[in-house]
Amino acid sequence: METNSFGEQVGEVFGTVAWLWVFYRFSQDGAVLLGYRHPWDHGDDHHHGDSHGHGHAKELTADEVTAKWQAFSEKAIIPGEDDEEEEEEEEEEEEEEEVRT
Repeated sequence: METNSFGEQVGEVFGTVAWLWVFYRFSQDGAVLLGYRHPWDHGDDHHHGDSHGHGHAKELTADEVTAKWQAFSEKAIIPGEDDEEEEEEEEEEEEEEEVRT
């Protein structure tokens, strides 16, 4: 199979750039990829100038986390809260049946 030399050179350049980019990203995120640290841990990131807030969240104890989770669960699981749509559909179907008769 014949190819022109320009196409081969362009392919080698783009292949080299792609591999350099892969190695660069691995140098930045390799520890996360290998499981040595979590992506949300910002321990040694080089983005000190980010303006995403000045304070960090307070460290919670296990009891505080459990209490917050229980409060969230109670708010999230309110019996009958998501039954309103089903009740409205049933009422509409009943009204349609009454109109037909």
